[in-house]
Amino acid sequence: FRADASGAGYTANIDTSGVVKLWRPGRDIATYATPIPPGSTHHLKVQTNGDRIRVWLDNGSDPVIDATDGTYTSGAFGANVYSGTATVQNLNTGTGGFTSFPAGRWTPRGGTWTVGPDGLHGRSAGDGFYLSDRTGTDFTYQGDLSITNGTATGLTFRADASGAGYTANIDTSGVVKLWRPGRDIATYRTTLVEGRTYHLRVQTNGDRIRVWL
Repeated sequence: FRADASGAGYTANIDTSGVVKLWRPGRDIATYATPIPPGSTHHLKVQTNGDRIRVWLDNGSDPVIDATDGTYTSGAFGANVYSGTATVQNLNTGTGGFTSFPAGRWTPRGGTWTVGPDGLHGRSAGDGFYLSDRTGTDFTYQGDLSITNGTATGLTFRADASGAGYTANIDTSGVVKLWRPGRDIATYRTTLVEGRTYHLRVQTNGDRIRVWL
C-alpha cells in the first residue's frame, strides 16, 4: 500500500518463518512473532492514519503491529508474494475523506440530500438517512462533519434499507452519541459548536464498536 509504479511502498505480510512483518524497501519497520504454517489461511488488516500504521491478524481485537513511519504518504494498493506461491483473496479497501466517497448507488431515506464539490449536504426535520448499497462487516469508516444549523449529524453503518442500524453522531447539545433505533448505546460529553468541522471515525470488529472524535 502507498506504493509507486515500481512497487516501492509499504508491505504488511505473513511469513512462514513465523512472523508478521511491516516493511518498506531497505527496512523492516516492525515484526510480530507467531506461528504461520504453510497452507494456512490468515486475515490481515491494515489501518493507516498519517504516519501511524497498524496491522491486525485474524480479526484480533488489538493490532499486532502499531508503528510510525512517514516515508510514503500516498500511493497504490496491491498484493505481494515472495519466494513461493501464495493466494490472496477478498481484498477490500476503505479510505477516509469525501474525495473517496464510496462508490455504488446511494438512496435517500428521509430528508433532502445534495452532493456538492465540498461534500454531502443533508436537511431533515427528523432522522434522515442517505444510504449506500455498499455493505461491510468489520471496517473503519470516517468523515469530516459539520452542523450548519440544527441538532445533529453523523455516520450510519451496518444499516438495512430503511436506515435501521448504528449511527455515531455529533450533537450540538454537547454529546457524541452511538445509537441504534430504540437505544442510546454510549455517549461522550464534550463541547460541539455549530458551524465547526469535526472528524469522526468509527471502527468495528465483531460486536466491538469504537468511535474517535
